[in-house]
Amino acid sequence: MMAVKNKILTDKEIIKAFNIVVESKGKDAVFANVNIKKEASCEYKHIALTFGDILDLLNRQNAEMERLQAERDMAVKDLHANTKCHICQHLPDDGNMTHCPHYASCGLAYIHFKWRGATKERES
Repeated sequence: MMAVKNKILTDKEIIKAFNIVVESKGKDAVFANVNIKKEASCEYKHIALTFGDILDLLNRQNAEMERLQAERDMAVKDLHANTKCHICQHLPDDGNMTHCPHYASCGLAYIHFKWRGATKERES
């Protein structure tokens, strides 16, 4: 995280500030010239890192973080379900757990249980 006069900036504030820099300098403006050693080799590759490259990375990382936070929130919400059957990927589309192909064999140990994961339609 970055700090500005003893204030810690949030991820969104950093991205917003970087957008302002990109608008003023241009997306193709060079941020840094670096030499990176190639894997399993003694050769180096020269890279001109642009502001646009960094902004793209920040946006991808932010999107991934938001996706993971939504999945975590859904998992926490699912912990409050009164049965694992209702949050299992094997639950039939009609929502009737007795129609599950594993209903008779799964039992209280939930041996066939697989969390259905976070989905857009369930987040509402």
